Order: sequence, then C-alpha cells, then structure tokens
Amino acid sequence: MKKVKKIPKGSKIKKKIESLTPRHWVGIVLAVAALLILVFVYCNKPNELDKITQDYIETIDTSTIRGEVERQFDNEYKAQDYLFYGETLSMFGNPYDAEQENLDPFMGKALVLRNIETGKEYNFTFSGSADGAIPLGQLDEGAYEVFIYDQYIKKRVYFDKAFTSKPLVTMRRGGKVKNITLEADKDIFRKFNVELANNYAFLVVKDTIPQSEIVDVVIDPSGNVFNELTQELEPGFASGQISEAQASYELAQKVKTELERYGLKVLISRDPDSTPSYYG
Repeated sequence: MKKVKKIPKGSKIKKKIESLTPRHWVGIVLAVAALLILVFVYCNKPNELDKITQDYIETIDTSTIRGEVERQFDNEYKAQDYLFYGETLSMFGNPYDAEQENLDPFMGKALVLRNIETGKEYNFTFSGSADGAIPLGQLDEGAYEVFIYDQYIKKRVYFDKAFTSKPLVTMRRGGKVKNITLEADKDIFRKFNVELANNYAFLVVKDTIPQSEIVDVVIDPSGNVFNELTQELEPGFASGQISEAQASYELAQKVKTELERYGLKVLISRDPDSTPSYYG
C-alpha cells in the first residue's frame, strides 16, 4: 500500500504567500485600504441626532453648488421683510406692518421656489391672508432659490442686508419634522469658494427628528383663570348642568388623545384644578 505524505496546512499557506507577486501585494493593500475607508465613512456618517444641528448647506455636493447656482442675475427684486406665521412664510417688498393700508409689492405676484439639487419648482402667490403664503410643511428637503414674476419677468429675490432667520420647526409628520430657515447672504457658499453678487434669498428645508421639548399643539381649556389685576379667580360659566372649567378640560383631553394618534406632541396648559394666570 502506497503511503501518502501529508503536508502541514501551515506549509501550504506559506507557499501561497511566497508565490504572490508584487502586483498581487499592491492589489491586496488597495483592497484593505478601500475596506478601511468604507468602515471609517460608515462609522462617521451623520446620524439623526447629528442632523439636528448640522448646517444643511454644508452637506450639498460641491459640483451641485458650482454647477447649479447662478452667481449673478440681470433681473433682481428687492425684499425688505418676511414673516413666519404658523407653518407659512410671507415676504414683503416694504417693511412689514400688520395694519398697512396699501397693497405690498409682493402681493398678487407669482413666487417660484427652485430646488438647486433636484431642479424641482414650487409656485405660489401671496394673497395677504394667513393661508395665502408659502406652506412650508409641503416642501421637500433642499435649498431653494427664490424668484418672483414682476411684469411677466422672472427676477431673483434679494435682501439689502445679510441675515439668517431663526429656524422654524414644523409639526411632527410621520415621526419627522422640517427645520426651515430663510437665508440671504452673498457668502452663503463660501465653503465652496462660490461668491454671489448679492444677498440672494434661499429657503433651506431640512428633514430631521423632533426634539423632545418641542410641542406641536397647545390646548388651553377655558375657565379657572386667575386675574392678576383684580386678584380674583374667574371660573367661567357654571350652572347645575355644566361647569365650563370642567367641561372644557374634558374636551381638551379628548382632543389631545385624537391628535396623539397622528404622532403629534400635545400639551394641555393646565390640570383640572390649577388656576393659571396669563398676565403679561
């Protein structure tokens, strides 16, 4: 019977390593380096908590900024003011005045928002009413250029002074919120070495997770209010059949339950027996 000589496994591996050419070693090194880079990128990619404080502009691809953003416009239109109201945004050609009698230059004109990343456009018309402004909750995530049609000419909206508005956070929808800012600054793309000719307006919309301390809806049941001026309690209407303070609180609880089914965070301004004051 012929004997078979067994070769130790370690010897086989050693022979295979010794048979590798420099070209093989270069390929192995590159493959390991690529794997390490992928692991590093994955471990350091922004998570949902990071996105809360992250500047959305800085996340846009450099080629998009340099290829899609115009530095200068022949036709421009000056805005002087803006107003966030609820989840809407209005802009004004004059300083905002709630009681102004004359029609603002922006009223009745067509406004266009263009997403610089996707090219998608939204069209609106300011009517002057609270619900006749830009419905911010409907916008997709992105940075939007702002245009207005004046005498059928499309003009780029700008502001004299550079600014970034305080962020507006929309209500929860599907466990998410939108963080929205209006920005007008010729240096908004400084990181990309792109300088604009004017403080052109950009509406920046970022999808993120809600912060726990932010409430979507506050319900204020009537009754049981302490009047600081008279130092008296105003309980509201009461009779043998109904107590306004109690009935309104019970209604508030029912409304709260229904709203929470849609994922909204709801706060009732008082408990059944408290006597809040609204002085000041």
